[in-house]
Amino acid sequence: QAKPGATISLGLFGFGQQQADAGTPKKVSEAPKGVPTLSRWRQNRDGSISGSISGSISFKDGDSVTTSPIKGKPVGGSVATTVSGSRYYLEPLGASSPARKVTKPTPKKEPEVDWFKARQEAAAKKRQAAEEKRRLAAEEKKQQLAEEAEARKQAAEEKRLEALARAEAKRKEAEEKRKAELEKKQVEKAIGSAKPGATISLGFFNFGQKSEESAQPATTAPKKVSSAPRGVPTLSKWRQNRDGSITGLISG
Repeated sequence: QAKPGATISLGLFGFGQQQADAGTPKKVSEAPKGVPTLSRWRQNRDGSISGSISGSISFKDGDSVTTSPIKGKPVGGSVATTVSGSRYYLEPLGASSPARKVTKPTPKKEPEVDWFKARQEAAAKKRQAAEEKRRLAAEEKKQQLAEEAEARKQAAEEKRLEALARAEAKRKEAEEKRKAELEKKQVEKAIGSAKPGATISLGFFNFGQKSEESAQPATTAPKKVSSAPRGVPTLSKWRQNRDGSITGLISG
Protein backbone atom coordinates (compact mmCIF):
# COMPACT_ATOMS: atom_id res chain seq x y z
CA GLN A 1 0.00 0.00 0.00
CA ALA A 2 1.35 3.43 -0.90
CA LYS A 3 1.68 6.19 1.60
CA PRO A 4 -0.28 9.36 1.09
CA GLY A 5 1.42 11.70 -1.45
CA ALA A 6 3.52 8.92 -3.03
CA THR A 7 4.06 8.88 -6.88
CA ILE A 8 2.74 5.86 -8.77
CA SER A 9 3.83 5.02 -12.33
CA LEU A 10 0.83 3.65 -14.15
CA GLY A 11 3.11 2.51 -16.85
CA LEU A 12 4.56 -0.03 -14.41
CA PHE A 13 1.27 -1.84 -14.59
CA GLY A 14 0.87 -1.36 -18.32
CA PHE A 15 -2.07 1.02 -17.78
CA GLY A 16 -2.96 2.90 -20.93
CA GLN A 17 -0.14 1.19 -22.90
CA GLN A 18 -0.39 -1.13 -25.89
CA GLN A 19 0.78 -4.70 -25.82
CA ALA A 20 4.47 -5.39 -25.52
CA ASP A 21 4.55 -6.73 -29.10
CA ALA A 22 4.40 -3.12 -30.33
CA GLY A 23 7.83 -2.33 -28.87
CA THR A 24 10.53 -0.14 -30.36
CA PRO A 25 10.58 -0.66 -34.13
CA LYS A 26 13.77 -1.68 -35.87
CA LYS A 27 15.63 1.13 -37.65
CA VAL A 28 16.55 0.85 -41.31
CA SER A 29 18.78 3.09 -43.44
CA GLU A 30 16.18 3.59 -46.17
CA ALA A 31 12.58 2.83 -46.97
CA PRO A 32 11.94 -0.77 -48.04
CA LYS A 33 10.82 -1.28 -51.60
CA GLY A 34 7.21 -0.29 -52.11
CA VAL A 35 6.94 1.57 -48.75
CA PRO A 36 6.28 5.33 -49.03
CA THR A 37 8.34 7.78 -46.97
CA LEU A 38 7.02 10.42 -44.55
CA SER A 39 9.34 13.41 -44.00
CA ARG A 40 8.97 16.35 -41.59
CA TRP A 41 6.48 14.21 -39.78
CA ARG A 42 4.85 14.55 -36.35
CA GLN A 43 2.53 12.39 -34.29
CA ASN A 44 -0.91 13.71 -33.52
CA ARG A 45 -2.87 13.21 -30.27
CA ASP A 46 -4.91 10.42 -31.79
CA GLY A 47 -1.75 8.48 -32.65
CA SER A 48 -1.85 9.32 -36.37
CA ILE A 49 1.15 10.69 -38.24
CA SER A 50 1.12 13.86 -40.38
CA GLY A 51 3.91 14.75 -42.82
CA SER A 52 5.02 15.09 -46.43
CA ILE A 53 4.81 11.88 -48.42
CA SER A 54 6.97 10.61 -51.26
CA GLY A 55 7.27 7.33 -53.15
CA SER A 56 3.52 6.68 -53.00
CA ILE A 57 1.44 5.43 -55.88
CA SER A 58 -1.63 7.22 -54.48
CA PHE A 59 -0.18 10.67 -53.81
CA LYS A 60 2.20 13.07 -55.49
CA ASP A 61 5.62 13.57 -53.96
CA GLY A 62 5.48 16.42 -51.42
CA ASP A 63 1.74 16.12 -50.72
CA SER A 64 0.76 16.59 -47.06
CA VAL A 65 -1.01 13.53 -45.63
CA THR A 66 -2.25 12.23 -42.28
CA THR A 67 -2.23 8.49 -41.61
CA SER A 68 -4.53 6.52 -39.39
CA PRO A 69 -3.21 5.83 -35.85
CA ILE A 70 -0.04 3.72 -35.79
CA LYS A 71 0.94 0.81 -33.67
CA GLY A 72 3.62 1.54 -31.12
CA LYS A 73 5.86 4.54 -30.80
CA PRO A 74 7.01 6.35 -33.94
CA VAL A 75 10.78 6.32 -34.41
CA GLY A 76 12.64 8.16 -37.13
CA GLY A 77 14.47 5.82 -39.51
CA SER A 78 11.98 3.00 -38.95
CA VAL A 79 8.85 1.63 -40.60
CA ALA A 80 5.61 2.51 -38.81
CA THR A 81 2.53 0.33 -39.25
CA THR A 82 -0.98 1.74 -38.84
CA VAL A 83 -3.85 -0.09 -37.18
CA SER A 84 -5.30 -0.55 -40.67
CA GLY A 85 -2.11 -2.32 -41.82
CA SER A 86 -0.55 0.44 -43.95
CA ARG A 87 3.23 0.88 -43.68
CA TYR A 88 5.24 4.13 -43.85
CA TYR A 89 8.95 4.77 -43.55
CA LEU A 90 9.49 7.60 -41.05
CA GLU A 91 12.42 9.66 -42.21
CA PRO A 92 14.84 10.53 -39.38
CA LEU A 93 13.95 13.94 -37.96
CA GLY A 94 16.35 16.67 -39.05
CA ALA A 95 17.30 14.84 -42.26
CA SER A 96 16.97 16.71 -45.49
CA SER A 97 13.85 15.58 -47.23
CA PRO A 98 13.60 15.39 -50.99
CA ALA A 99 12.05 18.52 -52.40
CA ARG A 100 8.70 18.22 -54.00
CA LYS A 101 9.09 17.65 -57.65
CA VAL A 102 7.49 20.34 -59.72
CA THR A 103 6.70 19.16 -63.16
CA LYS A 104 7.26 21.95 -65.58
CA PRO A 105 5.02 21.94 -68.60
CA THR A 106 6.82 20.89 -71.70
CA PRO A 107 6.86 23.85 -74.05
CA LYS A 108 5.00 23.24 -77.24
CA LYS A 109 7.26 22.82 -80.15
CA GLU A 110 6.10 24.75 -83.13
CA PRO A 111 5.70 22.49 -86.12
CA GLU A 112 8.35 22.93 -88.71
CA VAL A 113 7.11 24.66 -91.81
CA ASP A 114 8.14 23.42 -95.20
CA TRP A 115 8.30 26.80 -96.90
CA PHE A 116 9.00 25.31 -100.31
CA LYS A 117 5.94 23.09 -100.07
CA ALA A 118 3.88 25.98 -98.70
CA ARG A 119 4.85 28.20 -101.63
CA GLN A 120 4.01 25.42 -104.08
CA GLU A 121 0.57 24.94 -102.48
CA ALA A 122 -0.08 28.71 -102.51
CA ALA A 123 0.90 28.93 -106.18
CA ALA A 124 -1.34 25.96 -107.01
CA LYS A 125 -4.29 27.60 -105.24
CA LYS A 126 -3.63 30.85 -107.07
CA ARG A 127 -3.57 29.05 -110.44
CA GLN A 128 -6.76 27.20 -109.57
CA ALA A 129 -8.52 30.45 -108.63
CA ALA A 130 -7.38 32.09 -111.90
CA GLU A 131 -8.59 29.12 -113.95
CA GLU A 132 -11.96 29.20 -112.19
CA LYS A 133 -12.24 32.93 -112.88
CA ARG A 134 -11.46 32.40 -116.58
CA ARG A 135 -13.96 29.54 -116.76
CA LEU A 136 -16.73 31.67 -115.26
CA ALA A 137 -15.90 34.56 -117.62
CA ALA A 138 -16.02 32.18 -120.62
CA GLU A 139 -19.37 30.77 -119.47
CA GLU A 140 -20.78 34.27 -119.06
CA LYS A 141 -19.52 35.29 -122.53
CA LYS A 142 -20.98 32.14 -124.06
CA GLN A 143 -24.35 32.83 -122.44
CA GLN A 144 -24.28 36.44 -123.66
CA LEU A 145 -23.48 35.38 -127.24
CA ALA A 146 -26.28 32.81 -127.17
CA GLU A 147 -28.76 35.44 -125.99
CA GLU A 148 -27.64 37.88 -128.69
CA ALA A 149 -27.93 35.18 -131.37
CA GLU A 150 -31.44 34.30 -130.16
CA ALA A 151 -32.42 37.99 -130.26
CA ARG A 152 -31.12 38.32 -133.83
CA LYS A 153 -32.98 35.18 -134.82
CA GLN A 154 -36.24 36.52 -133.41
CA ALA A 155 -35.75 39.89 -135.11
CA ALA A 156 -35.08 38.18 -138.45
CA GLU A 157 -38.18 36.03 -138.05
CA GLU A 158 -40.29 39.09 -137.26
CA LYS A 159 -38.95 40.86 -140.37
CA ARG A 160 -39.63 37.78 -142.48
CA LEU A 161 -43.22 37.62 -141.24
CA GLU A 162 -43.69 41.33 -141.87
CA ALA A 163 -42.33 40.94 -145.41
CA LEU A 164 -44.68 38.02 -146.05
CA ALA A 165 -47.61 40.06 -144.76
CA ARG A 166 -46.72 43.00 -147.01
CA ALA A 167 -46.28 40.68 -149.99
CA GLU A 168 -49.64 39.04 -149.31
CA ALA A 169 -51.32 42.43 -149.01
CA LYS A 170 -49.78 43.55 -152.31
CA ARG A 171 -50.83 40.29 -153.94
CA LYS A 172 -54.42 40.68 -152.78
CA GLU A 173 -54.45 44.31 -153.89
CA ALA A 174 -53.11 43.35 -157.32
CA GLU A 175 -55.62 40.51 -157.55
CA GLU A 176 -58.52 42.78 -156.71
CA LYS A 177 -57.29 45.37 -159.15
CA ARG A 178 -56.93 42.74 -161.88
CA LYS A 179 -60.42 41.42 -161.20
CA ALA A 180 -61.83 44.94 -161.30
CA GLU A 181 -60.13 45.65 -164.62
CA LEU A 182 -61.38 42.36 -165.98
CA GLU A 183 -64.96 43.05 -164.89
CA LYS A 184 -64.77 46.52 -166.34
CA LYS A 185 -63.62 45.14 -169.66
CA GLN A 186 -66.37 42.49 -169.60
CA VAL A 187 -69.04 45.15 -168.93
CA GLU A 188 -67.71 47.42 -171.63
CA LYS A 189 -67.62 44.51 -174.01
CA ALA A 190 -71.18 43.48 -173.11
CA ILE A 191 -72.48 47.02 -173.52
CA GLY A 192 -70.65 47.45 -176.82
CA SER A 193 -72.01 44.24 -178.26
CA ALA A 194 -75.58 44.71 -176.99
CA LYS A 195 -78.30 45.71 -179.45
CA PRO A 196 -80.16 48.97 -178.89
CA GLY A 197 -83.03 48.49 -176.42
CA ALA A 198 -81.58 45.18 -175.14
CA THR A 199 -81.77 44.39 -171.40
CA ILE A 200 -78.35 43.91 -169.70
CA SER A 201 -77.96 42.63 -166.10
CA LEU A 202 -74.95 44.53 -164.75
CA GLY A 203 -75.23 42.63 -161.48
CA PHE A 204 -73.85 39.65 -163.30
CA PHE A 205 -70.62 41.56 -163.66
CA ASN A 206 -70.79 43.11 -160.15
CA PHE A 207 -70.56 46.42 -161.93
CA GLY A 208 -70.61 49.39 -159.61
CA GLN A 209 -70.07 47.18 -156.47
CA LYS A 210 -66.96 47.59 -154.27
CA SER A 211 -67.50 44.62 -152.07
CA GLU A 212 -70.10 42.27 -150.71
CA GLU A 213 -70.67 44.66 -147.84
CA SER A 214 -71.80 47.41 -150.25
CA ALA A 215 -74.36 44.99 -151.70
CA GLN A 216 -76.12 44.79 -148.34
CA PRO A 217 -79.32 46.79 -148.04
CA ALA A 218 -78.77 50.29 -146.75
CA THR A 219 -79.99 50.99 -143.27
CA THR A 220 -81.41 54.36 -144.44
CA ALA A 221 -83.36 55.31 -147.55
CA PRO A 222 -81.21 56.74 -150.37
CA LYS A 223 -81.53 60.44 -151.12
CA LYS A 224 -83.70 61.16 -154.15
CA VAL A 225 -82.44 63.40 -156.93
CA SER A 226 -84.29 64.86 -159.93
CA SER A 227 -81.77 63.63 -162.51
CA ALA A 228 -78.79 61.36 -162.80
CA PRO A 229 -75.54 62.93 -161.51
CA ARG A 230 -72.94 63.71 -164.09
CA GLY A 231 -71.16 60.59 -165.32
CA VAL A 232 -73.68 58.17 -163.70
CA PRO A 233 -75.58 55.90 -166.15
CA THR A 234 -79.38 55.63 -165.89
CA LEU A 235 -81.42 52.38 -165.61
CA SER A 236 -85.02 52.50 -166.76
CA LYS A 237 -87.72 49.83 -166.53
CA TRP A 238 -85.52 48.20 -163.89
CA ARG A 239 -86.33 45.51 -161.36
CA GLN A 240 -84.40 43.93 -158.48
CA ASN A 241 -83.53 40.27 -158.71
CA ARG A 242 -83.43 37.73 -155.89
CA ASP A 243 -79.69 38.02 -155.55
CA GLY A 244 -80.02 41.76 -154.99
CA SER A 245 -78.88 42.74 -158.49
CA ILE A 246 -80.81 45.23 -160.73
CA THR A 247 -81.93 44.46 -164.28
CA GLY A 248 -83.09 47.26 -166.62
CA LEU A 249 -82.46 49.40 -169.74
CA ILE A 250 -79.28 51.47 -169.45
CA SER A 251 -78.53 54.83 -170.94
CA GLY A 252 -75.88 57.48 -170.40
